[in-house]
Amino acid sequence: MGTQENLNKFKIGECHNVGNCPHIGEKQAIPSDVANSGGFKCKYCGAQLHEVQKPKSFFEKYGKIIGIIAAVLVLLGVGFGLYKSCAGSNKSAETEETVGQDEPVTEPVSPQAPQTVYVKQITADSKTLSLKEGKTQKLTLNVVPAQNDEQIIVQNSDGTVASATETAPCIYEIKALKAGTASISFMADQSGVQEVVTVTVEKEKTELATSGQSTSSGTGTLNLGYAIYKGEKRNGQPHGTGTLTFKSAHLIDSRDPKDRVAEAGDYVSGLFYQGHVETAKWYGADGSLKGSLLLGRP
Repeated sequence: MGTQENLNKFKIGECHNVGNCPHIGEKQAIPSDVANSGGFKCKYCGAQLHEVQKPKSFFEKYGKIIGIIAAVLVLLGVGFGLYKSCAGSNKSAETEETVGQDEPVTEPVSPQAPQTVYVKQITADSKTLSLKEGKTQKLTLNVVPAQNDEQIIVQNSDGTVASATETAPCIYEIKALKAGTASISFMADQSGVQEVVTVTVEKEKTELATSGQSTSSGTGTLNLGYAIYKGEKRNGQPHGTGTLTFKSAHLIDSRDPKDRVAEAGDYVSGLFYQGHVETAKWYGADGSLKGSLLLGRP
């Protein structure tokens, strides 16, 4: 499919909802069928977009210049022919014996028009990101070829969950705004080549901790030897919502049929029941998601 035909499937617009949208002036590509049916709206704030001129094709950019060059070359060719004709009629008798011999003629060479370089591939260093609310992470794109004539358009399925801000060429800062999932696509504006990154944001929990260990119900801290538990408890055991941080390598839960072992610094955050994990997520010491635990009640 031709590049211009691909681009015509989209309408390009900018949001001018000043004071209500953090993405003023950013170009957004909306499929033409959606835009023509009333969906030409900002993906971040829902305001009507203002259509902007699409990127020009090669002949729209350089057609006039090529026409001028061609006209000049035609004129130069005609003038050269007239000069040869006049010069031949004034030859002296001494040179008439050479008439009829082949004379080399150098034809003018048309300059080659500059070729548009299109993007062939876009690859993100991470296709899935898992962040806590308020946290940020750097995302790097590898664009092939690196030297090209296209612009990268960022599209976000839910700008209230996460945002993507370009801090340097092909480098973006992804910020987690609220709990949820958002798909952020990075698309070349002419070729349509794109990469999609899925961002999952989890709610940052505020935990109330009390010193010491108590056997009564409530919220506090429990020292289990191999791990420290903070959260809701009952009768000296994790019971309710809380976080279990491991001090040494240890089985996460004795009822886990997969016998998953947490390393020192790993933590499990979720729902506990009578000292056992009911349903929770398992994170590494660096905050990366290592797995999900769905063990149910004992």
